[in-house]
Amino acid sequence: MHLIARFDGREEDDATLATRAQQAGLNCQPLSARSVSASGAQGLLVGFTNIASTAQANRLAARLRAALG
Repeated sequence: MHLIARFDGREEDDATLATRAQQAGLNCQPLSARSVSASGAQGLLVGFTNIASTAQANRLAARLRAALG
């Protein structure tokens, strides 16, 4: 299962945000990489099927928040 996170109003593109998340050890993919149009939607594709608890989800969300700034 996946979650799509959109970031309206950010100056960085989704590829930059995905790289930051990946550098923090998170597997986030830029949504625009899966678009068929040149002006593809911006966002992150985030998998969450391996999250076992609410506490783990909160820790990972905090890590993502810190990575994105």
